Amino acid sequence: QLLDEAGYNGDPITIITSRDYQYYYDAAVVLQEQLKKIGMEVILENYDWATYLEKLEVDDIWDIAISGASYQTTPSQLLVLQSSWAGWTDHPRITELLMNIRKAENQEEAKANWDLLQEFLWVEYVPGTPVGAFSAIFATTDRVEEFNLYPNPVGPTWWNVKLAD
Repeated sequence: QLLDEAGYNGDPITIITSRDYQYYYDAAVVLQEQLKKIGMEVILENYDWATYLEKLEVDDIWDIAISGASYQTTPSQLLVLQSSWAGWTDHPRITELLMNIRKAENQEEAKANWDLLQEFLWVEYVPGTPVGAFSAIFATTDRVEEFNLYPNPVGPTWWNVKLAD
C-alpha cells in the first residue's frame, strides 16, 4: 500500500556499492533483500572503489548509493548536506538552517538550529538515511607524543606522532 501511495510502479531500483569496503557491500545486500521482500525490483551493482566513486558522480544511473562518512565537527561539514556531493542536496531550508548554525552566536543557538535541521531532514526531506554505525577503540602510551585522534571509522591519522624522549 505504501509503495502504491509513493507512486512506485515496479521500475527497478539500482543500488551501487563497493566490496572494497565489505561493510558497505553487506549493507547493500541486506537493503536489497529487504526491498525485494516488500515487492520492489532491485538491482545491486558492485564496483571497485575507484569505479564506484566515478559512478557516484553520475546522477541518473543509480537510485541508492551505500557509502559512509566520518564524524564531523559541525553539521555544515556533513557530506550528505552538500550540494556538490552525491544526492545533490539543494533545498533552501537546508541552506537557511546551515547558515543559521554557522553564524550562531552561541552553542545553544547553534543546537536549536541543528535540531530544526534534523527534524526537517528526517520528516520532510530525507536526503540520506543512516543504516548503521560503528566505532573503534584506540590506545596509546605516555611514550608517544602528538597523538591526536581525529574521529575516523578507518583509524587514526598519524600526523606528527613521535616517541617521547
